[in-house]
Amino acid sequence: MVKTFKLEILASDHVFYSGECDELIFPGQDGSFGILPNHQPMITCLNAGELRYRTGDQWHYAVVSDGFVEIMPSYVTLLADTVERPEEIDEKRAEAAKERAEEKLRQKQSISEYYHTQAALSKAVARLKISSKYNKHKINKFTESLHQKHNRLLTKGQGSVIILEHSYLKTVGSRKLRKSSRGKE
Repeated sequence: MVKTFKLEILASDHVFYSGECDELIFPGQDGSFGILPNHQPMITCLNAGELRYRTGDQWHYAVVSDGFVEIMPSYVTLLADTVERPEEIDEKRAEAAKERAEEKLRQKQSISEYYHTQAALSKAVARLKISSKYNKHKINKFTESLHQKHNRLLTKGQGSVIILEHSYLKTVGSRKLRKSSRGKE
């Protein structure tokens, strides 16, 4: 039995990813779709939101806009207008796009303009949600590494204080502790 499938993620202006994949999760019309190797063939719509795919033990994340997905037993092709990594998202620009779309929705529009504005709003909301989630994940990983470092210091009989200030972290220690730790090594 095949354990991977070929995955191609194509944005309108570039190839985002092309390679082997173990698992794919993408947003669709009826919720999230999960794809594994040897999936039943189908073509479906892609909604704006979070895309996740696993290669080996590593999960990769992206924000996608509306598009289409072709699923075959040995490969998946995902076509989207835009595909971005969470770290590439400019939160201020996404927030401004969301506000513009919300303002436009309050105005009278043709049906076509309404759907375009609705798509722009969905894309902006998805970008903000994923960017926020990713940044929170990075801060949590950083905090965890500091706590591990702090615990190692405590097991060696040294002390340190970890202070959380305005979304960034500092480790504060006294000169005495630094001098005493150098002397013990």
